[in-house]
Amino acid sequence: MSRSRIITDLVTENMNIESALYRLKVIFYELKSKNLNDWIDSEINGYALDQDIPAYRKVRGVLLGTFTNGRIIVRDNPLPAVHLNEKDSALCTVGEFKESVSGLYGMGENHVKSYLPLEIIQEIIGNRHGLAIYDAYIEFGKNHINGIISNIKNTTLDILLKTEEEFGNLDSLDIFNQATINDKKKTEFSQLIFNMVYDQSSKISLGNNNTLKGSDITI
Repeated sequence: MSRSRIITDLVTENMNIESALYRLKVIFYELKSKNLNDWIDSEINGYALDQDIPAYRKVRGVLLGTFTNGRIIVRDNPLPAVHLNEKDSALCTVGEFKESVSGLYGMGENHVKSYLPLEIIQEIIGNRHGLAIYDAYIEFGKNHINGIISNIKNTTLDILLKTEEEFGNLDSLDIFNQATINDKKKTEFSQLIFNMVYDQSSKISLGNNNTLKGSDITI
C-alpha cells in the first residue's frame, strides 16, 4: 500500500502542520471524540489559560535575574537553583507554551522571557543565598520553540501513521464511514490516539533532541 498523501506531504514539507491538523480534524470527525477535537482545535487556535497541555509543550529553560548580594548589582545572570526540590525547580525553570502552531512559528526567531512572581523567588532562592532579587525570569532560546514545533509535527505524523496502519489509506478523508468500523472500535481507537498525545506527563523537553543548547541562550 502506498503512503497517504497527507503523510508524504507533511514529511516532505509540501504541507504545513496547521494544514495537516485541519485534515486530521476532517478524518477524525466521524469518531465523535470531544477530546481529540479539542486537542486539534487547541493546536490550531491555542490553548486556554486554564487548559491542560501535552507534555511536549512544557519546556525547561534557564533561570535568570537581576540581584544584589549587598555589594554589587548583577543583571541578567543565572540564579542559583540546584538546591530546589522538584516542585520549586519546575516553577523556576519550566515554561508552558499555549500558543497556536502559527503563533509558535512567529516566536521561533526570538528569545522568550517568562517573568516569575518576585516574592516567591525571593523566598525560595534569595533568602537562602543572601540575595536581594529585583527580577527573575525563565529564558527560552530559539531551539526551545523550534523543538516544540518539531514535537507537534512528530506527534501529528505518529497519529497519521497509526491511523493509516489501522484503517488504510487516508486520502479519501472519510475512512471512519466504513460499515466494518463499529462504535466500539471507534471509541477504543479514539482513546489510543488521546493517550498518544497526553500520556507523556513525565517528559519535559529541553529543546531539540531533548538537549539544552547553551549557545542559543542569551545570558
